[in-house]
Amino acid sequence: MTKHLITMSTFGTNGRFGNQIFQYAFLKIYAKEHDLQVQIPRWPIGEYLFGHQDPEISQILPQIRESSQEIAESEIITANPPLQNIDIWGYFQYHTSYYAQYKDYFCDLFKPRAEIEQKIQQAWHKLGLSQKTVVCLHIRLKDYGFSYFFIPPFAWYVDWLNELWPSLENPILYIATDEPETVLHHFSAYHPVTAKDLPIELPEADFNADFYVDFYILSQGDLVAISNSTFSFAACMLNQRSKLFVRPHLPSQKLITFDPWHSEPIFRDVKVAAFESGDLHTIRQQICDRWLSLTTIDQIKMTYLGGVGTDHKNVLKLATQDEPLSPTEQKILDQITPKFATGINPSNLQYFLAAMLYRRSYQFSWVIQIEQWAEIPDWFFEYFLEFIFAAPRYFTQIGDIEKYSQYIQDLINQIHYKIFTAFSVNREIQWKDIAIKLSNIAYRIPLSFAEKNFRDLVIKQTEIIEFALITTSHQVDYRFDNAPHSGKIRLGILQSNFGYNSETLANLPIFEFLNQEEFDVILYAVEKSVDPIESYCASPVNRLVHLPEGLAAAVNTIRRDHLDILLIGSNATGRNKSIELLAIHRLAKIQVINSVSLITTGMRHIDYYIAGNLTAPLPASQQYYTEKLVNLPGSGFCFKYPLTLPEPQLKFQRSDWGVNSESVVFISGANFYKIIPELRETWAKILQAVPNSILVLYPFGANWAKAYPKRSFAKQMAQVFEQYGLDSDRVFLYGNLPSQADVNACLQLADIYLDAYPYTGALSLLAPLQVGLPVVVREGDILRSRRGAAILQEMGHPELITNSEASYIQLAIALAKDRVKRQGLKQHLQDKFCQLPPFLDSRVYAAAMGKLLAKLFLSRSQ
Repeated sequence: MTKHLITMSTFGTNGRFGNQIFQYAFLKIYAKEHDLQVQIPRWPIGEYLFGHQDPEISQILPQIRESSQEIAESEIITANPPLQNIDIWGYFQYHTSYYAQYKDYFCDLFKPRAEIEQKIQQAWHKLGLSQKTVVCLHIRLKDYGFSYFFIPPFAWYVDWLNELWPSLENPILYIATDEPETVLHHFSAYHPVTAKDLPIELPEADFNADFYVDFYILSQGDLVAISNSTFSFAACMLNQRSKLFVRPHLPSQKLITFDPWHSEPIFRDVKVAAFESGDLHTIRQQICDRWLSLTTIDQIKMTYLGGVGTDHKNVLKLATQDEPLSPTEQKILDQITPKFATGINPSNLQYFLAAMLYRRSYQFSWVIQIEQWAEIPDWFFEYFLEFIFAAPRYFTQIGDIEKYSQYIQDLINQIHYKIFTAFSVNREIQWKDIAIKLSNIAYRIPLSFAEKNFRDLVIKQTEIIEFALITTSHQVDYRFDNAPHSGKIRLGILQSNFGYNSETLANLPIFEFLNQEEFDVILYAVEKSVDPIESYCASPVNRLVHLPEGLAAAVNTIRRDHLDILLIGSNATGRNKSIELLAIHRLAKIQVINSVSLITTGMRHIDYYIAGNLTAPLPASQQYYTEKLVNLPGSGFCFKYPLTLPEPQLKFQRSDWGVNSESVVFISGANFYKIIPELRETWAKILQAVPNSILVLYPFGANWAKAYPKRSFAKQMAQVFEQYGLDSDRVFLYGNLPSQADVNACLQLADIYLDAYPYTGALSLLAPLQVGLPVVVREGDILRSRRGAAILQEMGHPELITNSEASYIQLAIALAKDRVKRQGLKQHLQDKFCQLPPFLDSRVYAAAMGKLLAKLFLSRSQ
């Protein structure tokens, strides 16, 4: 009789070896318990190491996903009757009391083939390990430092060894690590051995199986200390010799003992997520104390190049400098920053290292003097550059934006002067390296949050980046053939990708209905997207080209098409360095950008900036741009935006926010980065003046980032509300809402939408206008602070536009008090939105854009 099946179609691709151990064990145990046949994709590692040859998957089955690691919550284990003919997905890292009842079977599953075990045992005996007490450490670094996978300080392991070692008989230390050059010297007092010291030649395989030596020895050690890793935890489960198992526990700040058959495989009680610091104050303090205890440059060097330096960098990766400081931490910072106020040198480097843990470079009260950089040791210089160039994730204090913009201006001015004015032949290599470093990490988006003219700064920054490209043999300049033109205008549009994102929605109206008798259109994507909208984008154009990897190859690919015009459709001054570096090159006869790039590029080869007479009125706005400013009528932008939406996935009720029909709900979908400290205070002032009101925010959209410091942001909002005597429950934060339909459903329950300033909304304003919410907008002088106002002008509602904080607050309060006016506005806004205002009318926009591009082309040809 044919058995029913259980399969795992993702086996081998959803996790590395440690994860595969648990996945395979669960499959085999569940199949054994319920008389099922296991089918999986071919598992070469399992065949090679353990001799497993399970049948490959013969049919596609419905999938059940196991998202919980709690046995009581398992939809598979608790299923009654047992599941069969299903495909399962998950990690199955339950508390090992579940697996303990199958201990012998579990261990048999992962007993190595005799040939492999014999090879390792021979080396084991040859090194004399069988006559020693083998102490094993597993220290994993390379892919750790995020989520639950924290990197504990090396000191925890050293302290454990110091206490343990004297009591052991003939001990030897074996270290399994993915970064031996970083780890081993911290344990040099114990003369550690590694897999490289074992004369092992495993049987030939089609893949690298060397990792198994570490796994096997961890399963044979007499005492074992592991990382928070399933790799070493699974090895401990197979270890029947060890007298003691210990593992790092972040809340306890030390190694603790554990029973491999009665424990959680991974500690999940503290999450160290990307962009979320967790409670790392203690670790930060320990590292700070270590720096301040050092007195010589040799001590600092050895410590920096060792484990403390690694821990230091890992803490900084978590952006703990953006966390509020405790009074004690602020006192420490106040004491140490004066030590390097006039610059850095070998005598005060330890103070600078300590201060790095608490604040960003622009927040220090210090003077950056480039002349002193020659005194900074070579082994620290590259990391020093990364630190001083690093842009803030977000701004936390009133005045930070002004402070940062002044800091970066001073820094760029000095570097530019050194490279282009006081250039020294003797220092050529150093300045070239500095320029290259700047070109790789410089990040201009924070400048967008200041209402200042950064034209001169951006020119200098771009010249430095261009210098780096030229000195690394990139051909930035290029001369195209000036032969008489015949046929259509060849238009290229360059984007990071053509997935569903704000850039695609802003640029699709340009080419979707562009006159095909006048233009040949080629789309260029740096990255391929699997989103269906990419195929839609390709349908009305001649070609969609996925650029090859490598800057030079991508440049040559575009140049070979001999474009008449290239539109840079992604932010040329934003996160995507590929777009920025491409845009610096001459790629077409005419190169243009649009309002997707919110500040000038400063690039010699960008000829025109296309805006609108409402967002960048001439001649006043030309002062902000190196490009020649050319305007379309109105806002100058248009979006491909759905007028009908499916049902939302979530259910929203005002009662969820703790308010009733008489309350006033202010709401904003302004992105997290736009909600600067000054704006938080403005919103707090509004809520203070409208007692029966709350603020609902959904600031964590996927267009800007994949992850956000949500907890830190919530703390910042709570602190501002506390300063104004407001309860923290008067602000309600959503994560990334799953769909546009959910955004609209949430908005329909609110009363007034508050736009951001000075980086105003454009695409984010469409949903509130679609549902008829009155939008409070503040207008400034520069394009990025005029977009929201331009939309309201095109909607016919200039009365919702303010020009100062006071008038912004005043309008919000007035709308909060006037329900009748809000109702009247709602109906008019909904009606106007359905009539396709200019910022939604793709056909009219394409015609205007086509006319402008043709004019630019003709002006060059004449």
